[in-house]
Amino acid sequence: MRLDSWLTENSFFASRQKAQFAIKTGHVLVNEKAVTKPSAQIQPTDEIRVTGPALRYVSQGGLKLEKAIRHFQLDFSGKRVLDAGASTGGFTDCALQHGAALVYAVDIGTDQLDKTLRENLKVHCHEKTDIRTISLELLDGEAVDIIVADLSFISLTQ
Repeated sequence: MRLDSWLTENSFFASRQKAQFAIKTGHVLVNEKAVTKPSAQIQPTDEIRVTGPALRYVSQGGLKLEKAIRHFQLDFSGKRVLDAGASTGGFTDCALQHGAALVYAVDIGTDQLDKTLRENLKVHCHEKTDIRTISLELLDGEAVDIIVADLSFISLTQ
C-alpha cells in the first residue's frame, strides 16, 4: 500500500495531500527512517511514525497566504473573499481561518477543492469557471472585499 494512502486511511491526516506534504518534508518515519516519497510502498509489519506538526491548511498554499497576511497585516475578519485559482483550497482555508465571512472559490478545473471546504456553507465553489469571464452575478451581485489568486497557468496577455 502507498504510504500517503495508509496515513490517510489510518487517520493520521485528513487528506492525502496533507499526508503527502508531511512525507515530502521529512516528517514521516518508516522503521525509524525518513521517507520522502508519498508513493513509497509499505508493508503491514512496518512501523510508521509522524514526527512533525500537521499541516494547518488543506494545502501548502495556505502557508503562502498566511505569510502575506502577516507581512502586509491583512484583516480578513468578516470579509467577502474571491479565491481565483482555488485548486485544493489552501488560500480559501487560510482566508476562513483568518475570519472571512464568505469565500468564492473559483477554478477552471473540477473536483479539486477539498471535501471539507466543498461542504462548508461559507464557501461557494465555482468549478469549470474561467476567472477571466467572471461576472458580478456569480458573486451574488455584490463586490468582494479581498481577492487572492494563484494563477500560474493563465496568461496575462490573453
